[in-house]
Amino acid sequence: MEAGLKACQALIYEEQHEGHNGAKEQLVTLEFCSLISELPALGNPVHPRFNVYDIRIPCEAPPLCYDFSYSDEFLNRADVQETLGVSSRKWVECSQLVHTFLLGDWMKNLMPQVAWMLDNTDLEVLVYSGDKDWICNWRGGEAWTAATKWEHQEEFNNAGYEMWTHDGEAAGEMRQYGNLHFLRVYDAGHMVPMDQPKNALAMIDRMIKNDWVLHEEVESIMDILQ
Repeated sequence: MEAGLKACQALIYEEQHEGHNGAKEQLVTLEFCSLISELPALGNPVHPRFNVYDIRIPCEAPPLCYDFSYSDEFLNRADVQETLGVSSRKWVECSQLVHTFLLGDWMKNLMPQVAWMLDNTDLEVLVYSGDKDWICNWRGGEAWTAATKWEHQEEFNNAGYEMWTHDGEAAGEMRQYGNLHFLRVYDAGHMVPMDQPKNALAMIDRMIKNDWVLHEEVESIMDILQ
């Protein structure tokens, strides 16, 4: 795994810095890195050893691991599609056509674009990860937000994690400075709104209201305890 990681990183670096960014090179890099990262841990993709979207539970229906028939039925209803303004279209949870067209983006480093937004706009940037997810794990999110080179990178990295609570219970922890916020969501896999619906709604509500003061919730808990 360690040797494969170094080879994968070298291929990505070559694409980013040597100008070898053709579709063929990108697919070779993607396939190699996928095999290195997945095969030792997952085994056979048809019968994976664990659920890459939630390490706590088995993968019941490979490759997506979940039964999405309820959402498929709901989003293909004529009245729902009319309300959403997408009548006469077919909903699928994972379009292979879209997936194929986006394969070339997998190896692109988008940290410079995030840094530009942080430095040149007043946009709030929230990066969140469920702490039971493997495929987009929170340690990876923590690492790339810390590595992003922007005006307040040092201050962000020096900021400690604050406890985030909702309805009197610990919901996660957040590192933040300026307009960059990284949130680790407790007891959630890849699909945070499915695993923690109330907390996910509270997270989105904070984003919309631009409310990032977490200690007020902690103080309210202390008031309850007293």
